[in-house]
Amino acid sequence: AGEPISLTKLAGADQGSFLAGSLPKGYRAVTINTDETLGVAGFVFPGDRVDVMITHQVPKWDLLTNGAGTEQIAEPLLSNVTVLAVDQIASAQEIAANSEQEQGEAQSTIHVARTVTLMVNPVDGEKLRLGEKVGQLSLALRSVEDRETVDMASLLRYQNITQFPLDSVVNP
Repeated sequence: AGEPISLTKLAGADQGSFLAGSLPKGYRAVTINTDETLGVAGFVFPGDRVDVMITHQVPKWDLLTNGAGTEQIAEPLLSNVTVLAVDQIASAQEIAANSEQEQGEAQSTIHVARTVTLMVNPVDGEKLRLGEKVGQLSLALRSVEDRETVDMASLLRYQNITQFPLDSVVNP
């Protein structure tokens, strides 16, 4: 209320919803589940940049017992991803306003999200969906001064969701 209407606040008829209109060509909005631990305790807001990590079980051959087993690992999945929305809120100002209305407290109240929507290319969207099925995804908030993207494929030798080759789980 009382805010001047400007072109930057309007979406054209051909742009669809606000979220769809804000996506660059070739990108997708993909939502993942989160909680106060996985989502950096509510300190992730729309416009922030995050790294996505996955924690999951991988097969491991135990030489001592001469048997198959598993171990839990955490590894990077995506780097320098833009947060589009937290729950169904696409701006940090909306989060503060909703928290104040719901709880009657100061705007500094932290909104702990249940979902986070990320801007990714189609291949990274597939990685997120597979990652949700394989293990647990978590976010790491990046500094506003840290905008360099790390090539995850160069970190993971096998360009797979796990860094362990399949032949490492077979009896030698």
